[in-house]
Amino acid sequence: MKKLVTFIMALMLAVVLAGQAAAVQTIEGEITSNTTWAEDVLLKGPVFVRSGATLTINAGVTVFGEKATLGTLIVDRGAKLNAVGTEDKPIIYTSDQPEGSRTRADNGGLIINGYAPLNVPGGTKEGEGDTGTFGCSGADCNVNDNSGTLRYFRVEYGGIQFSPDNELNGIAFQGVGRGTSVDHVQVAFSKDDGVEFFGGTVNIKNVIITACGDDSLDWTDGWIGNGQFIVMQQLGDEADNGIEADNLDKSNDAEPRSNPTLYNLTIVGDPDFGKESNQGMLLRRGTAGKIRNCIVTGFKKSGINIDSLATFKQAQIGSLVVDNNIFFNNNPNFDTDASDKEAGSLPFTTEQFMKNTMQNNKEVDPKIGNPYDVQEPDFRPAADSPAIDGTVPVAAPPAGNSFIVATNYIGAVDPNDDWTRKSWTTYGPREVPTTTTTVPANTTTTTVPTTTTTTPAGPCPATQVLGAQSRELDTLRAFRDNVMGRSLKGVLYTRLYYYNAGEVNSIINADESLKVDAAAALDTLLPAVEAAINSGVITLSDQQKAEILPVLDRISSKASFGLRLIIRKVQRDLRAGDIL
Repeated sequence: MKKLVTFIMALMLAVVLAGQAAAVQTIEGEITSNTTWAEDVLLKGPVFVRSGATLTINAGVTVFGEKATLGTLIVDRGAKLNAVGTEDKPIIYTSDQPEGSRTRADNGGLIINGYAPLNVPGGTKEGEGDTGTFGCSGADCNVNDNSGTLRYFRVEYGGIQFSPDNELNGIAFQGVGRGTSVDHVQVAFSKDDGVEFFGGTVNIKNVIITACGDDSLDWTDGWIGNGQFIVMQQLGDEADNGIEADNLDKSNDAEPRSNPTLYNLTIVGDPDFGKESNQGMLLRRGTAGKIRNCIVTGFKKSGINIDSLATFKQAQIGSLVVDNNIFFNNNPNFDTDASDKEAGSLPFTTEQFMKNTMQNNKEVDPKIGNPYDVQEPDFRPAADSPAIDGTVPVAAPPAGNSFIVATNYIGAVDPNDDWTRKSWTTYGPREVPTTTTTVPANTTTTTVPTTTTTTPAGPCPATQVLGAQSRELDTLRAFRDNVMGRSLKGVLYTRLYYYNAGEVNSIINADESLKVDAAAALDTLLPAVEAAINSGVITLSDQQKAEILPVLDRISSKASFGLRLIIRKVQRDLRAGDIL
């Protein structure tokens, strides 16, 4: 086992940890009045936000969906979800499972229902998995319906497929109106689609969809929203299409017709791993749309396939436009439709449409930095990329469309501003230390985060010393997740930290000079913490020990008997150089 820092870091103002030490509240059933989640929560089973209620989730809160009961968050028509994080304090909706055990389908994801129009008979529909009614009829219809705001919000390990036509997605927008705001959102490791639109008019911007088990982006039932700056990256172990787009199954010309406007997408398949990751875009069943300024690369089958006679008719009359795009390393880039059942009646093939009807699509290497790396991807075009050098003309925003903004590049990522690699995003599995807490016999045993073992008095000591907005807290959180969380001993020290955080807070807050000295010691320790994030080993110099030991002495002199014993053990190990 790698050498890890001991409880000294916890007692030393949470060099061990730097999150808010707060109990996890269990949520189940219905939310019927305005509610705010200011601390982490655990969802048991389906949790419904009922009409008339607004659920507000504060920045930095983690929502754990219980796997045993398929914890799911569902927002009814007439209700709102305001989940507004920040770049440094995103809201994360994730699995409750232990480190190394998190998988797709650990929770049911997020479902939002609204009153915006659909094209289904009667205008309303029941959500998959019994997730409520959505859509509208008559005076109920509202294209500007507002279901709240999602910003700096991440959904992980969600979705479940009950059957091919009955599944929960990472996020399902069901009849959601354009009064709803959605930007800086990531869906990762969903069992089914990453993001799916069932009708509605909602717009999305700066969205990342990674490692999902079916389609990355899906729409049906008459979605007519906008989308810009969307990155999709697939894993070949379990995936289908980058985009799967329908108007309406069995009634391909139903109105309102699916007709989204999508600009600046980067759609990345998995050309090397597994057998899945099929088509970059599958446009079928009568969908229309405008898709421009996109990069599609790395799919094992075609980069784009237009399917269904009704869809070709939309292309023929100019209601389906797919232009100003780069296709590269797909097999092939443009489908030949040789196996299409309607091949004899098609006005042209997908390939002919993309090469001849459309004038500005190119089959060239976009020269993206590192698009297939699932841990450290780089979706930025290089300086000599055809995405920025004029080889592919950049389409201007549609006339009268105020949502789509002008760019000077093809794809989702500005070569000079990589918004996809900020602190709110994640790539590869993201796990936090967990432990099993046994609760009374008349309830159940639930796997919950270690932070639920106690409720400290106030924030963790590091937050007290550094301030809640300190950027150094990100380093400490990375240490918590990537070093402490990778051993049983580290998890134990994490539990002890939370258990004693309230007492440590009280001691520090009562002595201003101690608080100053503790901050200085913390500054001394940060380089060792940063090194340990990469190596898993923490090494302290004699100077660092000299800073730490006096502070521990002062905390110990005012501590309870139990805490004093822990500190003495830490000091003994520290002096012996036995930091394990």
